[in-house]
Amino acid sequence: MRDSLRTATIALILLVVPAVVLSQSGRRSSKPASSPPPATVSAPVELTKPPANPAATVKAKVLIARQSSKKRLASEDAIYAAAMKHLNQFADFSATVIGDLKTDQAAKRAQQEQETYVAVVQFEVDVYQNGHLVLNSQNLQINSHIYAPKTGERKFKEKTYYQPMGGMGSRTSGSPVGVPVKITTEAAGISVAEQIRNGVILAIREQTPALRLP
Repeated sequence: MRDSLRTATIALILLVVPAVVLSQSGRRSSKPASSPPPATVSAPVELTKPPANPAATVKAKVLIARQSSKKRLASEDAIYAAAMKHLNQFADFSATVIGDLKTDQAAKRAQQEQETYVAVVQFEVDVYQNGHLVLNSQNLQINSHIYAPKTGERKFKEKTYYQPMGGMGSRTSGSPVGVPVKITTEAAGISVAEQIRNGVILAIREQTPALRLP
């Protein structure tokens, strides 16, 4: 009888102890795991652009006149046409042809203008080179004059030499210093156009330094 009681007691102990251990280990595992703090998201930084100032950009306006030589060579027409064609290709330039004017007439016309410059493409037959007379010369000296609006003051004068290939002439490029010598009417016209554009732009910047051309 005592043996049976002892056996029952030992069996009860074996049943109770594992249950207690399991309940304690379950309580330990039920602890919530700590979560990492949420990451901080930085707001995007926008770069500030300076405001555009459309008033600081202008388009050059010019009236183009022509003064032919006494001979009025056919090459003068070709050079003038090439110059006008090239001027119309500049996005920052507005050129309007106004016909034939002498330089003094162009200055008076400029006085009547409020904003528009007046340019004269003046042709002269180049008959003297290095102190020698060139007979029946087909060579040209092309002068580009720029007159300011309101005042009629001449702001710019530049020249280009046209010396056709095979013609009688001894000029070389850069003689006189800085003066271009061209052997085709197309090249001479482009040189004249660029001189007129540069002269007008320089005059505008001199008058209003705050303004800028595209």
